[in-house]
Amino acid sequence: MKKSICTNILFGCMLLCILSSCSKEEPMMSHASLTDLERAEIYLENHSVPAIMFSYDVLNTDTKVMTRLLIDSEGQIRQHTEQAFSARSNQLVSPVYLQNLKDESSVVEDVTVTLEELVQNFSLLRTADGIEYDSSVEQPGPQVLKAMYGYYFDAGTTYTSTSSSSSGNNCGDGSSSTTTTTSTTSGSSFRSVLLEQKLGEDIIQSNLGAKFTATWFNELNASLQDIFED
Repeated sequence: MKKSICTNILFGCMLLCILSSCSKEEPMMSHASLTDLERAEIYLENHSVPAIMFSYDVLNTDTKVMTRLLIDSEGQIRQHTEQAFSARSNQLVSPVYLQNLKDESSVVEDVTVTLEELVQNFSLLRTADGIEYDSSVEQPGPQVLKAMYGYYFDAGTTYTSTSSSSSGNNCGDGSSSTTTTTSTTSGSSFRSVLLEQKLGEDIIQSNLGAKFTATWFNELNASLQDIFED
């Protein structure tokens, strides 16, 4: 009888181990079976990515017209034209600014990038170097200034405010008490990552930490260079 009980217990333990192993492997198998497109879609659904993820800016200093090739969060190619005096982008840009840029731009028909390559290149921005736009190379007279940017997550910004209020003492001894209230709010923004800067066709600087992404964007721009015709 004791032998039979021990055998049953041993068998039960083995069965539990098998079931536990299967339950652990199931999600791993499920994750491994996802396609690159499905992974990209999950990434975009679970991250507050900017409405515009990449921008290639071309400024004609003679006409003061900036033409921008944009890639939005859906992989659509967009074009935007505006009056401008500099190709330098603000270091931090708000989600509202990038959303407005998307709303005010027009879609280039029949040209898109896949969500897989969009997410891949956006993720690679985390390895980019923090180089700054060099305005010292700009020359007097008409010229064409070019700058390529990616817009990546910036560290969350925390704002703290403190307020104080005083109240009298009901005991009538003339004393008062002060209440101090501190509140903290958080905001989010994206930072402009300079990928490449050109003066005409001369490369002024390239972001060595984002060479793959800069090459990818340049190849895309080359296929759409008629957009930038003066």
